[in-house]
Amino acid sequence: MPETGPEWLYEAGIGEARAALVDDDQILEAAIELDDSTALKVGLVARARLVELLPGRRGRVTLDGGEALINYLPRHYTRREPDCRDRPRGAARGRPREAR
Repeated sequence: MPETGPEWLYEAGIGEARAALVDDDQILEAAIELDDSTALKVGLVARARLVELLPGRRGRVTLDGGEALINYLPRHYTRREPDCRDRPRGAARGRPREAR
C-alpha cells in the first residue's frame, strides 16, 4: 500500500474528544477537548457585541456565553454606541446631566 502521509485520528469519548495526527505509527500532534456545553468553541457563530477595539485589527466582544477576543476584524468594524434599544425607557440621548 502506498504511503499516504500523516493522518488525523479522532475519537469522541465520554466527557472528552481526542484527536491525534499520526504518521508511521508515531503521534506528531495530539489534542483533547473536554465536553463543556458552556465553553466557546473555535468556529462558533453567535450574536456578539464589540466592546473594545484593540491594536492590530483585534477586538474584545461579549456573548451570551462570556467574552472572546477576535482577531482580524474587517477595517469597517467600529464599536457601536448604544442606541435606544439599549437604554432604559425614558432615558434621553446625549451626555448625562447632573441631578438637581
